[in-house]
Amino acid sequence: MAKHSKAIANDLAQWWRFVLVNNLEWDAISAEDVSEYGYLMAESVSPFTHRQYSTSTVSRRLASIQNFYSWAWQTGMLSENPQEGCQDSISRFPIGPKSALLPHLATASIVQRKRRGPRGRDPEDNPRPLKVNELRGVLNRLGPRIFGSDGAVLPWKVGDPSKRNRLMAEIAYHTGMRVDEIASISTSDVLNQARKLSSTDKWQQFVLTVRTKGRATRKVVVSSVVLRALVTYHDTERYEAILCAKKHNLDHLAFKEPTHLFVNGVCANFRDVGNPVSAQTPSRAFTKAVLAEGLIIRSAGFKLDPESGDKLVDSDGRPITFSIDLAAHTFHDLRHTFAVMFYKSEVLRGNSEPWEKLRQLLGHSTAETTRKIYLKYIDTEEATISDIAAHYTRMSLYGVR
Repeated sequence: MAKHSKAIANDLAQWWRFVLVNNLEWDAISAEDVSEYGYLMAESVSPFTHRQYSTSTVSRRLASIQNFYSWAWQTGMLSENPQEGCQDSISRFPIGPKSALLPHLATASIVQRKRRGPRGRDPEDNPRPLKVNELRGVLNRLGPRIFGSDGAVLPWKVGDPSKRNRLMAEIAYHTGMRVDEIASISTSDVLNQARKLSSTDKWQQFVLTVRTKGRATRKVVVSSVVLRALVTYHDTERYEAILCAKKHNLDHLAFKEPTHLFVNGVCANFRDVGNPVSAQTPSRAFTKAVLAEGLIIRSAGFKLDPESGDKLVDSDGRPITFSIDLAAHTFHDLRHTFAVMFYKSEVLRGNSEPWEKLRQLLGHSTAETTRKIYLKYIDTEEATISDIAAHYTRMSLYGVR
């Protein structure tokens, strides 16, 4: 939550800088002002990544401005209702469910058109499932193995090297859950389901409730072996982290055990240990593992003037660039990997149109959304998908080897 608030504060600071530099009145902005800001954002380069801002970043910044002006009107700081004069064209640029609040942002669609990318999605969000050897290498760099060759959970005791990041990645690969959904899994949900575990039925399935994008909830099916791994984490690594947190808060009043299953481990600082792990933590660990495995994409970065932040140009007026190594995969690609391997495995079983079934597993609103995301990839990457699906069918109880 603190990082989200910081991002919003930075968004508004950037907008305020634009307002001041251009001698604008913050409470009298026009559609042209926002249009110019949209163009500026679309062409600007991040001083941190040295790459142009992604569509999602521009979208978030516009949404922050929109929400600010809506709040300003609701609190009486603005006399004009920002909802007046709204038109349907506002939705041309996807800035969230409250698109109708600020009509000036309708012109922000220029950013999307200028990028010429898929409407509503960043180009980098296109499916990039991991190949079998890539998946195995990245998982091994995230931590020790969790599942044995028979699919059973390997011995895991207090004091062992952390397996949390690997476990969260394995869950994404086995279920298609998003990283924020995995981070939202509750301890009580896991322990309540664990009471139903059978010692004889190895094909049991269980339902967990997770929070999705927008804080809504959905039901997710997990296998018995995944549930056993979650329970084992609770009884070992999580138990150790909670004890450590209580030890550093001897009065026990400064620390309240969270309801979330996944927490910061004993290697975290005293302030964070035992608190719920953020979605960014396993995401960063995954990116680091991908880079360590040598799975990179070469991209061009822009050299910037250290004072103005503008792009530096050569004698011919062309931007000066340099090579940047980026991770070829993100944590979200584990969800894509699950999707394509499930699709192919269903086809191999005789289900030629498994879109509705896959939609339910991924939590999409419509099967058309699922088809739109994956159909093109499936049509063009048949060999890779067949390799992934073959590995999937060889797994015993979802045990990754």
